[in-house]
Amino acid sequence: MRTRTDLIRLLEASRIAYETLDSGRCWMIVAPALAARIMGAGIGEENAFWVPPVISTRGWNEGGNAGGQRTWIAPEGGIAGFFFSADGARWDVAPGLDPGSYRAMPAPAGWKSYRTALAARSADGSSREITLARSMGIEEETATMGTILRIRFRHELGNAGSIPLERRIGLWSLIQLPCEEQGVIFIAGGRAPRLYFGELPAVGTGDAGRVVWLRVRGGTRFKAGMSPSDFARTMGFARRARVPENGLTPIILTTMSGDSDPNRAYVDTPASSGHAASPNGDAAQAYCDAGTGGLAFCEIESHAPAPFLAPGESEAQDIQISIARLRGQDIADYMSERLGMEPLPRSALTA
Repeated sequence: MRTRTDLIRLLEASRIAYETLDSGRCWMIVAPALAARIMGAGIGEENAFWVPPVISTRGWNEGGNAGGQRTWIAPEGGIAGFFFSADGARWDVAPGLDPGSYRAMPAPAGWKSYRTALAARSADGSSREITLARSMGIEEETATMGTILRIRFRHELGNAGSIPLERRIGLWSLIQLPCEEQGVIFIAGGRAPRLYFGELPAVGTGDAGRVVWLRVRGGTRFKAGMSPSDFARTMGFARRARVPENGLTPIILTTMSGDSDPNRAYVDTPASSGHAASPNGDAAQAYCDAGTGGLAFCEIESHAPAPFLAPGESEAQDIQISIARLRGQDIADYMSERLGMEPLPRSALTA
């Protein structure tokens, strides 16, 4: 759904309740019945996130992918993973996780907060009783280069069982973004990401070697990740706006920033034995789907370390999601001044 109007029309036609937060020209829409997703967010009318043309609350396997920004848990695959069968042949999403049974919780003014409880079952047959909470607030920031949307997001993992949770589960934040036309995923860090599957697209680095970029477009499926030792807090996606404004077509930058700690355990890793020298999992990941046209999307993904939690304990990850509509000449200043990272070279944004 390219616009806020289209997204609201889709939610209402699908009979899915939603809640909105507004700040000046900035907006965000959350659907509690769809894993408390942030379905859309933007400045003006355009939705920066990807949402498919059909959505449902029947669960991932029946209703399909609902897009937006969501919380899952890691690891994805392997014997301790939550999405693949033990032999790796089958992938699915537990309905208790997505769409889940999120309920609204008390929240500060200007915030929304939701919580669910579920049994997290891994491929080895073990099960852990956990809780997940999602909270989000919104604010508009005005700068000389234009309006910036800031989403303050926190998700929290809790141990609802009777035995300790011993660094087996990590929080996983994913944002789906439209890429029917070419865009660029960029990751602050000094090393090329390691491949999970597929084939890496065109890859480049910034002039100082502190940002890595991947040119992506729907139809080519791959996934890559960067360890917490290499990742420098921020990743994002740059593309040309799909909804012009005042006769101009700016660049939309959507970024996700959060701390990483190489001294802690990250549990999502590539299956390839070629990465045996780097036993820790990844803190940042990039994914591009095989869909094309209106079904083309990519993902920027942030992982939290897997905590040790005694019964009743919880741990949260704080993330800032930023959206900006920028003229080409303002991108470098925005990335260096507002994001605190090396700017993309001009060559990254041209075919």
